[in-house]
Amino acid sequence: MSESGHELPRFADSVRWQSINVGAQVVLQLVFVWALARLLTPADFGVMSIALVVVGFVEIFAQIGIGPSIVQKRSLHPNDLRTAGLFSVGLGACFYGALHVAAPAIGAWYSEPLLTHVLRIIALSFILGGIAVVPRSFLVRQMAFKRLFIGAMAGMLVGNYAVGLTLGWLGWGVWAYVGALLVQNLVLGLTYWSFTWQASRGGRWNGQALRTMLGYGGRSTLYNFATYAASKVDTLIVGRVASQAPGGWTATGYYDRAVSLMGLPITLLGKLSDSVLFSGMSKMQDDQAALQQTVSRATQYLAFAVIPGALWMWGNAEDLTILYLGEAFSGAAPIAAVLFLGVPFRSLTKVGDAVVRARDELWRGLVWKVVFFAGVAVAAGQGMRADGGVYAVAWGVLAATAVQFAGMTWLVGRTCAMPRNWWRTVLPGLLAGAVFVAATWAGQTAFSSLDGWTGRAIRLAATGGLGCGATLAILRFAPALLAGAHPDWLAPVRRRLFNR
Repeated sequence: MSESGHELPRFADSVRWQSINVGAQVVLQLVFVWALARLLTPADFGVMSIALVVVGFVEIFAQIGIGPSIVQKRSLHPNDLRTAGLFSVGLGACFYGALHVAAPAIGAWYSEPLLTHVLRIIALSFILGGIAVVPRSFLVRQMAFKRLFIGAMAGMLVGNYAVGLTLGWLGWGVWAYVGALLVQNLVLGLTYWSFTWQASRGGRWNGQALRTMLGYGGRSTLYNFATYAASKVDTLIVGRVASQAPGGWTATGYYDRAVSLMGLPITLLGKLSDSVLFSGMSKMQDDQAALQQTVSRATQYLAFAVIPGALWMWGNAEDLTILYLGEAFSGAAPIAAVLFLGVPFRSLTKVGDAVVRARDELWRGLVWKVVFFAGVAVAAGQGMRADGGVYAVAWGVLAATAVQFAGMTWLVGRTCAMPRNWWRTVLPGLLAGAVFVAATWAGQTAFSSLDGWTGRAIRLAATGGLGCGATLAILRFAPALLAGAHPDWLAPVRRRLFNR
């Protein structure tokens, strides 16, 4: 049996554990941000949003694709791990120094002295990230997602909850967010190394191993940079233009929180793609049939999970935003409503990202990432000059997202030689999405007169309950409508739900 054949039985277990991991992280992050939004101001979030974007850009180069190289490499030796670990920590220290020097210029560009100090402290995350990247990537390669779950939970509970919320309650403002991030990264690095240190025992520095990893890593870095840049350039432009006007940091905070709400499901699915799908597809990269099957099924399952949820969030954007962030962030609601419509496009693109990275089609994928980046940059620049401001930016970003999805879908079809009826994988998701749109309209109409926190909670419960109930009714009495390209998924679900 091929290596991919041996790995396929582990794939479902990996998906299960990483789903638990990511789901728990999302829930804990939701609660953390909900609490922090009541301790910090929108302006605090505005400053932190720019700091995180800048650090995120630099961090891509501070790791230069070492992590993906470890996951994708066909064979791995202790020398590879030792070399990658030493190189990552050293490179992280270099980039820490570089950002420490550059921070005053960035703060001056945004006319915000506080941003300089925040950047200089948060740059320590480059060193902490250099410590964590190799052991985490090795755990992903081994599909040891239970251990990744333990590390993630330890980091979030200690960093976000014990440190972040305590500092926020004590009135530290933006520094509460900074402290939470740094402590979380420190705990992650120490936990991951405790699980993997034996793997690199006996390994030595190997220049040839480093050159091999940097070959793929360099391509991966450019691809990741383009992906990240396209997802953040709108925030940078919004922050720059808005900061020149009175109350600009508040507008930036609104936009940042709307993007954050949109990004929650994408983050969840992105982490699944970056770990389970990427790792699994890397192991089956030479087995075309297995790869086609994995891509097709992943697309169908993601579409069924994401499209209904995204349309439900779109229809309930105001209630979700105010319940989650509070009345102070009500200005983010119309922006979030538009961005929610892009969630299915961005989420399904994650399947394409995994394929491109596993099959090393990074140069072709980079073309579409550059197109996406250009579209978002133009949308942000023109939107901020239009009367609609950040609301107009959101519509432009949505259009660029749809173009990226179309391009990546074409690339996946070409790379994996997908059959022509591949489009049927999204049919169950589209049907369920239509059901949730109708349910949202009915629930919002029936309970529109209710005010306050209770009224919003009732509307969310009603619209969600109606949507889930109607979808379950279709699954029970007309399952053929939800068959899609892989009807065999229906049988185990119906047995578990209806004993049929």
